[in-house]
Amino acid sequence: MKAAPLAALVLLGLVLAPASRAAAESDAIVTDRPDVCESSQTVGRWRFQAELGLDAETRERAGATRTDLGTALKLRFGLSEATELHLETAGLAMRRLATTGGDPPSATVGLADVDLGGKVHLLDQRGPVPSTALLAAVTLPIGAKALSDDRAWLLVPTLLVDWTWLAAWGTAINLGPTVALSRRGQAADRLRYALSISRSWAPLLTALGSYFECFGETDLAQGDTSLALDGGFTWQPRSDLQLDLTLRGRLIGDMPDLGGALGVSFKL
Repeated sequence: MKAAPLAALVLLGLVLAPASRAAAESDAIVTDRPDVCESSQTVGRWRFQAELGLDAETRERAGATRTDLGTALKLRFGLSEATELHLETAGLAMRRLATTGGDPPSATVGLADVDLGGKVHLLDQRGPVPSTALLAAVTLPIGAKALSDDRAWLLVPTLLVDWTWLAAWGTAINLGPTVALSRRGQAADRLRYALSISRSWAPLLTALGSYFECFGETDLAQGDTSLALDGGFTWQPRSDLQLDLTLRGRLIGDMPDLGGALGVSFKL
């Protein structure tokens, strides 16, 4: 059950690889970070891409302040022009809890959970028809207990669509559920969604890009919804290298109040 979605992705990508030109048309790096929306593009056959970041966020609830620090890592490897495998994790992470009651703050340092999965590029953009891909991953609850996502095995399939318009502008939408494969009744099933609008500032500043995004999730059992906004900049000094900066803030629900990240991505 856990291997079936990934196996289906790989098989479908190998079948569709000759029809997909998106990854082959340009050797320029296209990343899944720093926004929540992941790109429909793959890295290309036998190409390797690493996306790394330093992330910090804080939230205050009921007199307690929680601060999370993480070292985000995503590794992507292309099996064909249309198919890639990936490994993703928040890496070495720290969670610090401080209360207003005078108790000393506590901190947990350890490894976070790991996602294993893959992406298949299905369609190139043709007019109003968006560039489209499917992504599927399984979350392995191997992180430290305090840092793990529900301590459950999670299936995370996502539909990825994006458009380029007026040459410099882009729109991306991600939609998909998070389904608990274990600990049913304790780990909530959720619907995730994100909408991102990006802009390239070429030819004024050829290497500079920016984006603005709204993202969130809804608990499929309780109906509780959480939403947040983020935005930031990307800088590509070379075609195979990208630096990024992002800031985000909570709108409603159980999201971090404030957060931000710095990142670097490179392609080999």
